[in-house]
Amino acid sequence: MNDNRYFISASAGTGKTTRLLQDVMLDLLKRGQSDRQSSIRESLIVTFTIAAAAELRAKLDRNLRFAVDYAHSYESDGRRMHDTDYFIGGDDGELARMIVQDPHTAAAVFSKAVNELPTAQISTIDALCKRIVDRNADVLNIDPGYQIMADAAIRSGMQHDVLTALFEQWYAPDSPEHDAFLDLLDNTGGANNDTLLASEMLRLHDQTQTKPNGLKWLDRLSEPYRVRFDGLRPLRGASWIVDGIMDDRHAALERLRKQVADQLAAFGEDRGDPRDGTQLLNDSKVFAPVFDALDAIYDTYDTGSWDDVIAAMNHVSDVIMEANSGRKTLNGSNLDVVADLFPDIVKKSDDNATAFKLLKNMSNHVKEDLHKIFALPAAQMDRLDAVAQRRIDTLAHLTGLFAAQYGDKKRRAAVQEFSDITFLALSALERDDVRGRVSDQWRYVYVDECQDNNALQNRFIDLIGRDAAKVTMVGDVKQSIYGFRYAQPEEFRRKSREVPAEHLSTLDQNHRSVPEILIFANTVFDHLMRKDMGGADYLQDRFHIPAAPNQYDATAVELLIRQQYKAGKDTESNESGGSAPASYDGTSLPRIDPNQQQVDMIVRRIQRLHDEEGYQYGDIAVLERSAKLFGELHDALAEAGISVEVNGVGDYYKKPEILLALDWLRVIDNPHHDVPLVALMRAYGIADNDLAAMRLLGTGSYYGILHRLTHPSDEFPLPDPLPGELACHIDMLRAFLDQLESLRTFATTHPVDELLWRVYTQTGWYDYCGQLPDGYQRQANLAQLCAKARTFAGTGARGIPAFLKAVEQWQTNDNKDVNAEAVTLSTKDAVHLTSIHQAKGLQWKVVILADATSDTYRTNQLSQFVTVQKPGDPEHGVAVCKIADERSQSVVGTFQYDRLTGMVRRQTVDEQLRLLYVALTRPERKLIIAGISASEIADLLVDAQAKAQMLRDDNTVTADGIVNGNKYLTWILQALYAASRHTEAQGTNEFRAYLNESNADAGPVFEGFLPLPDGLAADTMAGNASVRRVTLLHDLTDVHTHAQAAGSERNVQESAALKMRPSPEGFVSVDERVPVECRRPLTINASGVRSWAELTAPVEPGDDDDAASSAVSGESVVRDDADERSWRFSSYPLPDFLTDAGHSPSAAEIGTGVHNVLEQFHWSTPPDAAACAEQLRKVIHRLEMTQVISAAAACQIEQGPLFDGMMWFVCPDDETADGDGTVDAGASLPAGIRSHRGRLFREAPFSLLLDDRELRRIANPNGSHGSGEFGSAQDGEVSADAGIVVRGVIDGYYVDDETRSIVLFDYKTDAVWDEEHDDLAHWERRLHDDYVGQQALYAKALERLYPGYTVTQRWLVGLAGHRFINVAR
Repeated sequence: MNDNRYFISASAGTGKTTRLLQDVMLDLLKRGQSDRQSSIRESLIVTFTIAAAAELRAKLDRNLRFAVDYAHSYESDGRRMHDTDYFIGGDDGELARMIVQDPHTAAAVFSKAVNELPTAQISTIDALCKRIVDRNADVLNIDPGYQIMADAAIRSGMQHDVLTALFEQWYAPDSPEHDAFLDLLDNTGGANNDTLLASEMLRLHDQTQTKPNGLKWLDRLSEPYRVRFDGLRPLRGASWIVDGIMDDRHAALERLRKQVADQLAAFGEDRGDPRDGTQLLNDSKVFAPVFDALDAIYDTYDTGSWDDVIAAMNHVSDVIMEANSGRKTLNGSNLDVVADLFPDIVKKSDDNATAFKLLKNMSNHVKEDLHKIFALPAAQMDRLDAVAQRRIDTLAHLTGLFAAQYGDKKRRAAVQEFSDITFLALSALERDDVRGRVSDQWRYVYVDECQDNNALQNRFIDLIGRDAAKVTMVGDVKQSIYGFRYAQPEEFRRKSREVPAEHLSTLDQNHRSVPEILIFANTVFDHLMRKDMGGADYLQDRFHIPAAPNQYDATAVELLIRQQYKAGKDTESNESGGSAPASYDGTSLPRIDPNQQQVDMIVRRIQRLHDEEGYQYGDIAVLERSAKLFGELHDALAEAGISVEVNGVGDYYKKPEILLALDWLRVIDNPHHDVPLVALMRAYGIADNDLAAMRLLGTGSYYGILHRLTHPSDEFPLPDPLPGELACHIDMLRAFLDQLESLRTFATTHPVDELLWRVYTQTGWYDYCGQLPDGYQRQANLAQLCAKARTFAGTGARGIPAFLKAVEQWQTNDNKDVNAEAVTLSTKDAVHLTSIHQAKGLQWKVVILADATSDTYRTNQLSQFVTVQKPGDPEHGVAVCKIADERSQSVVGTFQYDRLTGMVRRQTVDEQLRLLYVALTRPERKLIIAGISASEIADLLVDAQAKAQMLRDDNTVTADGIVNGNKYLTWILQALYAASRHTEAQGTNEFRAYLNESNADAGPVFEGFLPLPDGLAADTMAGNASVRRVTLLHDLTDVHTHAQAAGSERNVQESAALKMRPSPEGFVSVDERVPVECRRPLTINASGVRSWAELTAPVEPGDDDDAASSAVSGESVVRDDADERSWRFSSYPLPDFLTDAGHSPSAAEIGTGVHNVLEQFHWSTPPDAAACAEQLRKVIHRLEMTQVISAAAACQIEQGPLFDGMMWFVCPDDETADGDGTVDAGASLPAGIRSHRGRLFREAPFSLLLDDRELRRIANPNGSHGSGEFGSAQDGEVSADAGIVVRGVIDGYYVDDETRSIVLFDYKTDAVWDEEHDDLAHWERRLHDDYVGQQALYAKALERLYPGYTVTQRWLVGLAGHRFINVAR
């Protein structure tokens, strides 16, 4: 036992975060009372996600501040505060009592904690591991300049490249792996399907990355096939798999023996026979010898050989044949089974048929159950096992080779995965000196959501907490739902077993859901969840409900069921299921697909929730195990005019905005590629008829035709007149071609990410997408594509072709993380569509659990090689497979495969049961369980009852019954059936549905109810609630009836905007194409925001209205800044004026050159004067050689005062002082950049949409923020009503993921005026006032780009005056 460990089991919605933070504060106060030097920085808080870490920090800050005020209120005789919000556990809690006892000490301790909280370690395990690795890079002997490869797509692409190269090697006949590789391919479909083998290897590799011993976890992978049975005696103990199978079969035989005895006893009781069942069985001339023969099989297994067991099995057949008068075939009409016991039970009687069925089950015990294991003689079985062993060993070996090559590639690219960082952190913590430093720093460790940690992460927590004063862990095994990430409930249970009993506590009072939902959840999981199914004994921590509702609301839980309509039935009732479609009008196809019918039913229910029950759309969430319905549901909701947000579909590369951006890249790379070029021309409004007319102008690619059409010559004359409407589009096509050529030129000297931003800004695509429905999400997706391109280039692969090839590979990847959309915050009142996994930790007023009637498990989901942790041995995995031969096109099963796939199925259903628990505990007020079925509701109840099979002794559903149920709705009905069996005394034991189908006003949806029986424990301390029911809605709406209704005016306008085409000048044809409400906003540069604010200020009486109006429409204010700023990128070719040797470099050229130098400066350079000077000069010379800056500018930068300014910045003195001798507060900026260079971003373009008032406030923080109207926008093409788009390029910023903060900096080369040399404070104020608005816009853009992060520092790096100017003040 670990005496320093404390464990809190917290059910869903019970306030685990609140309790954890109270423990943090309680521990802090206890040690603060004895040691005033104690600090919150001694506390380490670890959680699962970055968002959770930010939430913990924010809540802890709030609670600490409240505790300070609470303590102060008790220091005086004034009014006492009360903890009504439970920030410190309530007035009667332990923490509040300690504060009241010594308020002075409490106020001092918590005030100090508030000040120190920003530096306290509250983070994910990944961030914590990185911190430890970064601070111990020297002892780990790694390059401190590594970067984290967090993008799943980049990771997948790198793995794909490594595997492709390895497969090419192994296909070569001279490769030492060639023969084994081809042999292994036989098991995955041969060479034509080698992608299956690649997937198996990647899956196996990923699995090892969650184990503390890494690849050593594969050392015994083929163990199930290593036993050789020929000549082995005894069998017992030779194979844990066979032992397990035989133990299970023997237990089944004992259950069968009990069934026979019970049935014989029933026969005897009916006939007055005094013998009990056991005696009757022993007296039977049929059953007794057969059972003796069956028992002999298991005795032989314990003492004999494989072939001896087969002989014993054959003997059972002989005994049964003897009882059957020598006939091999059993037939109940020919055999008196119990006539020797009960002479009146003769052939063809019902009782004889019952007895014969039991005898048949005894025969099948051998023929069907045991024969699956002992199907072949030992020698033949050994030969098959040898093949399976060989192939699994090859799989493990090749996976190890891949891991080595992949690791080398990551090292060469200076990148690491989070799992790599965790392994490195473990290596560091294995050292006594490192672990000693860590334990000295963090004496108190708190781990949230520990049920989500895998074995590797738990090993890390073990080492972190080994020498700690206290380790507190919080979690809920019932919410362990990340098995696909190899987090298993057994890991959680192991942690809880390590804790002394007195350190265990439980949170079971739910503060989220109404009592009716909790009562329903208790009833369901009382009868389903046990340690052998679900991983937890639900009765031990079921929800505690303080009091039953005064009036039970049966509508709080609702089963929404539709009987599926099947095509081919024309009758009105459609007995095969559901209502038939009305007459088909030929305008649309009937929606007869089951998914469509279910989607329409859900949309109709959402509309009623909104229109009739008063819920907002944002109150409603639709959850699903997978994302099967999300696409259809999104479209149906949008067509109905209902706003919707989707999370978890994984179709990023199918998004229209991404498809068009990729088409631009394809055309820029190869303009002769017709498919993407035609797509772009269509987007520009060129109709298909016009494209066909262009094809009539000649052969070759559309690119060549476009050139001839827009630039005719004598060599290629054009027909007169032009075909179709081409004459009307000449100007448009010419503008499009010029734009394309401009982008192709830009692409020759710029990386892909900068090219994409150029496409977005020059074409207006980014702004256009922002005005479409879900515009913020679309813009986030476009920004993510740039980030992917930038990250991809960092792996060493550069250029458009390489990036497009990688995108093609990502598009075919089934991993949702690879295809995930950009993450954004909720921005509107919209229905939420999300997976149950992503809903964990969230809550809504109404939750609809969709597709509750689909299977939770399918055998076709199994991989070719099934790999699991060896039972009882977490240090090793084992794998099984079927044995395939491509040449003979044959597949042979193995009993090992059947055994382990059964385990996997059990584990999968086990986790699905926990997933159902998560889903049912998300709603606050209403839970709707929806599904579609081919059966009527009454038949669903009968099916659930049948699949429940034999209940346990306590009338709960057995594990086998749950596995057979395999559907969420079936499990729920099974639980209600089981509950009805033990509540006869309450008169609620009826397991049937009550539907009021006679209600004439019910319309197509009939309402009824299901009785909700009692759980296995009382609902509340006062007993059970009365009139417990579950509402039942049976949707019978005609399948052709559209769920869609007219949407809001804004939805209609957005839909219209979505269908509009862009103009040749970009996607900006507002007057002709987009209604006023959806117009593209005014666009200005961040650098000109102050001028804009002054020029567009409200016109005061007496001002010159015309002057104000003309100023607004001036080119200096309303313009696309792409051309203005793009030449600042480091690889852009120089404009002519910069290469004119006859002119001295201008101040602008020098300033731009300095920006370029600092952009390419390597911050891995140590802060040594000689090293920094050398690095700066190298960058300057490289920029000069590539003609990014002129020779004259390079000379002046290197020899001028700005070089000293750059040196001051990149290599600060130990004492960087202001003019008054005080240390400059910004002196820590260079060190901060160096320590966060893995998250350093430079020359980052952005686009930000703001309303007029907000932009004025930011642009002129010290001035008035009038609300006057804009002047007329240039050419009438932009509208301030739609907001203002601000664009710009941020010089630099770095991200601190541990504190969720961002530090922003901007280089300034503004000269010090003559009159300012003696008063640099005036120069600082001038720069501050000039750029404070611009910096505020940068901060606003970054905080939108990084939801949950805060820009905590904003600095101007004044190179001319050697000053850090704080513009956050």
